[in-house]
Amino acid sequence: MRHFCFLFILLLILIYCADLDRDNPLDPKNPGSSVIRAILVELFVNDNTGFEYCNYALDAIEQLAQREDYRDKLFVLEYHLTNHNANWNDIYASDEFNQRYYEYVPRTSERGIPDAMFNGSVDRVQGASREKIDERYTNVAQALIGQESFFRIDAEKNISNNNMLLDVVVARYGRSAAKDIDLNVILYEDLKAPRHRFVVRKIFQKQSIPFINRGEMKSCQFSEPLPAVEDIDNLYALIFLQHQTGSNKEVFQVAKF
Repeated sequence: MRHFCFLFILLLILIYCADLDRDNPLDPKNPGSSVIRAILVELFVNDNTGFEYCNYALDAIEQLAQREDYRDKLFVLEYHLTNHNANWNDIYASDEFNQRYYEYVPRTSERGIPDAMFNGSVDRVQGASREKIDERYTNVAQALIGQESFFRIDAEKNISNNNMLLDVVVARYGRSAAKDIDLNVILYEDLKAPRHRFVVRKIFQKQSIPFINRGEMKSCQFSEPLPAVEDIDNLYALIFLQHQTGSNKEVFQVAKF
């Protein structure tokens, strides 16, 4: 009888709690929930152009990313580009990374490195000078830091038999649905050397999220062979959500695993 009474009281509590307004800020079904949006910087460079501009850009963005006030709030990807006509001999370059750049800058006349895209190309900083590049990157980052996001990304990473498996969960916060989203995974290696702290090694095949309702959580899985790297312990995955359309292809959230 006592056991029955306990179950009855517990049932009443659960029914009562189900009618309460959700106030947990990490509950996707709470209409007022949100998280802080991290900043993604995609920097397009080459090690051997014969000019110092890419070095200035790499120095500035790596120093910015390592500042304490941007730790875990700003993430960087350094894509090394090829140029077969100019004979840029960069051992970290790949035509695959060129295609990523061309998605942002389809017109040949508008391309030129170093070129930095902040949260897609919401803000773009092209070129670099020794005197001004720190200030230019800092000004953009300060304007973006602390902005609100209505997406959260969680993932579990497993590496075995030269293969990486990522189980990813995306939660949609806020009061509205979202559509036409790409879920991207890009691997980078920290070579523990200046100008090579965020060297992109592989771009996974993106997955499309055509629609995600408010309060909804979606699961995705990525599994691909690992690229050749110097130290697998210094290999990281950046997972980010990006709008499929629009002139700036905005990045809504990014997380590191």
